[in-house]
Amino acid sequence: MSSAIRWVVVCVTAVISLYQFRYRIINFASSYPLIRKLMVRLTMNVPYVRKKLLGHMFQR
Repeated sequence: MSSAIRWVVVCVTAVISLYQFRYRIINFASSYPLIRKLMVRLTMNVPYVRKKLLGHMFQR
């Protein structure tokens, strides 16, 4: 039981840390062209995001 609680605490701490430093992580990752290209590809594979971005880019 103790190891399960420890695992949950570690996961929650990791999620909170990722959320807190999300902009710093995105800026670091986007400074590398290969990672930036991969992030754009992954983002554009999400239908909702693609629809919103393309609709915003091509509207007058």
